[in-house]
Amino acid sequence: MSQPVPAPSLARLPFCGRTQDLARLRGLMEDVRRGRGTTVFLSGEPGVGKSRLAALIAEDARRDGWHVAPGRAYPAESGVPYALFSDAIVPTLRELGREKLSLLTRGSEDELEILFPLLRAERPTRAASQRTPESNLQLHWIFAQLLKALAARRRLLGAA
Repeated sequence: MSQPVPAPSLARLPFCGRTQDLARLRGLMEDVRRGRGTTVFLSGEPGVGKSRLAALIAEDARRDGWHVAPGRAYPAESGVPYALFSDAIVPTLRELGREKLSLLTRGSEDELEILFPLLRAERPTRAASQRTPESNLQLHWIFAQLLKALAARRRLLGAA
């Protein structure tokens, strides 16, 4: 009986040209360890190394015991609100389960389905209500409080 032949792995190319950015991100991670939370958005032209930079930081974070919520930005979703966050955070929210999500959102987990339709369970959904500026503000507050609660439980890195 023959043994399966492992698939050849591609050699990992050296990381170059973004060492200052990597050092800055590692410094920000250290700030988070000291209790100073932060948000960073990587932007730039295609091919400049954003994904590779995010992957390196995600590797560092995993090694240090962080919860990493990976996501991707897809060109087809450029006009879809919260698509980037949805790809990164929905799997994390599903892992929590409905009961913990309800606890962390103080009973407002259904509201998150407005931002993240993929959270909908296999159950009938409420009829969509007309959104007002106040209800949108409340929805964003719920989401911010949820992220705060998740980060309080464990350091959280959303890598997209």
